[in-house]
Amino acid sequence: MKIRISLLTLLLLLGLSGSSYAQSVRLGLSGTPGISWMKFDDGQGFTDSYNKFGINYGLVVDIGFAERYALSTGIFAEHGGAKTETILGEVNTKLIYVNIPLTLKMKTNQFGKFTPYGQVGVTPGVAVQRKVDDIDAKDSFKIFNVSLTVNAGTEFEISDGTALFAAFHIDNGLVNVAKDSGDARLRKSFAGLRVGVFF
Repeated sequence: MKIRISLLTLLLLLGLSGSSYAQSVRLGLSGTPGISWMKFDDGQGFTDSYNKFGINYGLVVDIGFAERYALSTGIFAEHGGAKTETILGEVNTKLIYVNIPLTLKMKTNQFGKFTPYGQVGVTPGVAVQRKVDDIDAKDSFKIFNVSLTVNAGTEFEISDGTALFAAFHIDNGLVNVAKDSGDARLRKSFAGLRVGVFF
């Protein structure tokens, strides 16, 4: 009986909290042109690949839980990869991921129409395309990736409930994305200027 009462109390509190925060959920769209690169560690040191133009775009969802704090998530498509010089010539790796970030967004007080903010968290991703020189490379790259995500930028209010935003964005690869690499590790990263709008 006590367990049932506790469960009912918990559900009631969750319902009340959900209703109180419903108005603080914000949706937006963003695009992030930038650069993508990979680092290969063979156990004796890192070997950098050449940067490659990439782009990240998708839906932003901010779920506020305090006056200046929010859980920021969404769903994004990231087009990236890298170019690498080998003894056989240039190798062009093309990777496309669907990312769902889980970050904590922290805002300052508003200054005029500007509200600076920072974000930190992790971004799991699932590869939907893995190619090397336009040849399927699913046997060479793992399907999952996890990155450390950091954003620093500002919102600019243009009307009640609507704001533009711009931020420096980086996804720094944390895990090995190469299959059957032994002790070697291959990490994929992305950085760019994120711009968008909250509705």
